[in-house]
Amino acid sequence: MSTNVLIVSKGHAYSHDSFLRMFEGISTVTTTLGEQPAAQVILQPEHIVDFDAVLFYDMSGIPNVGLTHD
Repeated sequence: MSTNVLIVSKGHAYSHDSFLRMFEGISTVTTTLGEQPAAQVILQPEHIVDFDAVLFYDMSGIPNVGLTHD
């Protein structure tokens, strides 16, 4: 059985490929990457139930990247 993980990212520079490659070696984990602000749709109760865990790798409040903290 696989653990279905939503990864929420954006707001800082990182190597997408290298970051996601970390999870490829874990056969019991399936990942879905959702970038902010679009990830807000997936985080709604009717959609988030499809995931076993959420890993937040995002940063809000950084000027000029479209992310603000409310």
